Amino acid sequence: MCRSLNEKIKNMTNLPFNSWSRERILQGRKSCTSRHRLYDDPLVTHTVHLTWEWIKRFHWEAEGADSPEELQQVIEKIMRRKVPDDELFFVHFFDNKKMQERLNDANGEGMSWQGMVVG
Repeated sequence: MCRSLNEKIKNMTNLPFNSWSRERILQGRKSCTSRHRLYDDPLVTHTVHLTWEWIKRFHWEAEGADSPEELQQVIEKIMRRKVPDDELFFVHFFDNKKMQERLNDANGEGMSWQGMVVG
């Protein structure tokens, strides 16, 4: 792994989710999330580096959205700006059932999922 990629990976960190994403995970509709940095979450099965256009076109359902347009609205609310099609993201794929278990676990590593502001 190249040095710049290593620098983007932080210590073992669970992916935080906002309420929109948590709801879709718990509904069984979300199995990936797009971020600007890599997370070394033990529930992530694989990660790819893609443009926003590719994510909207081919992964909007796995992101839990009803349409590419809804996914665009969600990311722009999170980012508080227009997200162009050529912007790059790390797409983290995860096992939805295991992520549901984590979110449902009241003691889940002592973490609170309230107030998370990323998608």
